[in-house]
Amino acid sequence: MIRERLKNKTLVVACSGGKDSTALALWIQFESGLENEQRFISCDTGHEHAWTYQHLDQLAVKLGQPILKLRGEHTFIEMAVHKKRFPSAKARFCTGALKIEPSIKYLETVPDSVLLTGIRAEESPVRGRMAEWVEAEDAGHYNVPLWRPLLKWTIKDVIQCHKRNGMAMNPLYLKGASRVGCWPCIMSRKSDLKAAFIADPDLLDRLRGYERLVGGTFFYDGTIPAVLHRAEPYFRDSLPHASIDAVNEWAMGEDHEDQINIFADPSCLSAYGLCE
Repeated sequence: MIRERLKNKTLVVACSGGKDSTALALWIQFESGLENEQRFISCDTGHEHAWTYQHLDQLAVKLGQPILKLRGEHTFIEMAVHKKRFPSAKARFCTGALKIEPSIKYLETVPDSVLLTGIRAEESPVRGRMAEWVEAEDAGHYNVPLWRPLLKWTIKDVIQCHKRNGMAMNPLYLKGASRVGCWPCIMSRKSDLKAAFIADPDLLDRLRGYERLVGGTFFYDGTIPAVLHRAEPYFRDSLPHASIDAVNEWAMGEDHEDQINIFADPSCLSAYGLCE
C-alpha cells in the first residue's frame, strides 16, 4: 500500500548521524529495492560533535552520494545570543529554527517529495502511537507526506542493518551516549551528560564560554538539585543557578537523583524525528 503511494515520488531522507537515521539511509539505498530518486539531508546546527560530522561524511561515501547540509539563519549559539537565552523544555525553539525551518525550505524546492525519518516505536510511548505513513495534509509544517519505514524495527534490527552494510555506528555510542544529535542536547539525561563530559574533554570549557556569551545557564535550573546551584559572575543576576560547572558536578557524581528523567520521551519534537 505504501509503495503504491511512492510512485514517482522523490525520497528525502533525514540523516542526523544517529543510529536510526543511519540505518534508514542504508536500508533505503541498499535493501529497500525502491528505484525512486533518493536525496539525503542533514540539518547542521553548528552544535554537533566532530565525530558526528565525520560519521555523516563516512555515510555519504558509503551511500555513494552527498548528504546535503541544511543550515538555519543562525547557528545554535548565535541563536541563543540573539535571544539572550538558551532553549529549554518549554521553549524548544532550537528544533524549529535549526531543523524544521531549513527542512521546510528545502522540501519546497523538491516537487513530489516524501520526507523519511528514522522514528522507531520502541523508543518511547509517544513514538509508539505514531503512524508509519502520514499524508501531507496531516504532516504539519512540511506539507509533504511523512514516511517512517523503521517504525516497527528493534534496536537489534538497527544494529544488524549497520553490520550487513559494513557501516560502523557513530563512535559516540561507544562512549556511552544514548543520543548524538546536538552535543549536548538541552534535553540530555544525566547519563548522557556524564558520557559527554568524559568523551569530550573540551566540552566543559566550550559550554562555559557559551554561558558567558549568553549571560545565563545552558541547562534550565530544574535540571539539577537546588543545593548544587551556583552564582557565577557572568549571570545577569547574583542568584545561584544551574551553571554548567554545577551541572558537571551533578553529572559526574553519584549522590544526586537523576531529576532530568522526568521526560518520558527523550527527543526534541519527536514527531519529526530530526534529532535521531
